[in-house]
Amino acid sequence: RVLWKYPGLDYSLVKPTGLLAKQTYLDDRKTEIQKTVQAFAKTHGLWFFFRGNCSYCHHFAPILKQFAEHYGFQVLAVSLDGGALPDFPEARLNFGQAEKLNVASVPALFSVNPKTQEIQPVSYGLMTIQELEERIWTISQNGLGEAL
Repeated sequence: RVLWKYPGLDYSLVKPTGLLAKQTYLDDRKTEIQKTVQAFAKTHGLWFFFRGNCSYCHHFAPILKQFAEHYGFQVLAVSLDGGALPDFPEARLNFGQAEKLNVASVPALFSVNPKTQEIQPVSYGLMTIQELEERIWTISQNGLGEAL
């Protein structure tokens, strides 16, 4: 009854706990994340570091390609060993970019703002599209660390 009289004390109004309210909250959050990622893709590109002999890279490449095509990201694929990936046939060779960014494991993904030349790590390892959306959303909200 206290919450009826003082609804500001009810935390479930901020972070819903009921089934219907929780689903509505999650749907709204997903829409917000997708809009943010679409806007981010207009100002940022992605650098994708891989090795041709990396099975994780081969599994991540089609996921990244689908993600990039859906949101309109330009992807620069960089091979650390001269190997190739079917989803990124025009990959470039590493000419020191990986060393400058301290890329020690692959697959590695970085966001790049060509206007400000800000580079931020997005992910290392195999990830889903949903995880990539969450990472990009977090970077766009918090800046997640300092630019390199």
